[in-house]
Amino acid sequence: MKFTLLTSLVFVLSLHQSWGAFTTELQFSTLFDGNVLSGIADEDGVVTNGLSWGILVGAPGSDFSTPLVTELGLSTVDGEELASGLRFFSGGVTAEVPPFADDGPANGAVLSANFDFTGFTPNVGMSDEFALIWFGNGITSGDTLEVGANYGILTNPVFVLEGDGVLDRNSPFAGPEGPFAANLVVQGVPEPSAALLGLIGVLGMLRRRR
Repeated sequence: MKFTLLTSLVFVLSLHQSWGAFTTELQFSTLFDGNVLSGIADEDGVVTNGLSWGILVGAPGSDFSTPLVTELGLSTVDGEELASGLRFFSGGVTAEVPPFADDGPANGAVLSANFDFTGFTPNVGMSDEFALIWFGNGITSGDTLEVGANYGILTNPVFVLEGDGVLDRNSPFAGPEGPFAANLVVQGVPEPSAALLGLIGVLGMLRRRR
């Protein structure tokens, strides 16, 4: 009986973790081995320190190429959806890292950040995927993204959440790399075309005749 209760408790706790009650540290750069994600650039393609970055988290198989579209602005507060099923979590700002190996210093580097995925609805899962997102000059995490705001997206097969603790996600990056430009633009909600408006009008007239 005790064994059954203990097994049930472990099972419930494991489900609780898989449902989003976990924290993790994502490491994108480790200076001692030269694996550094750098070259993050602004909207003009200039590698820049001090650009705000974070991650977009989605279920396995998410399409991170989905354009960001808004009518009233997109909030960059932790846990907010920037696109359908893709939620934002703030990481930090790009920085300069000291020389490593035979290379000079790398700029526009993404180092590491702690993320707490506890208490968000829907929950973040331990097998969820993520993409790196950063913003153009003058935009900081917590701001509202308006139509025309610049951002960049970087994906990689290793960008998967796998649970608590430190997760090294630096293996694909040898640094210095890039530039990776913030060359994407938040789009406005498309207005109905003249043809569509005309069709709606015709349908309305037909309905009134009935």
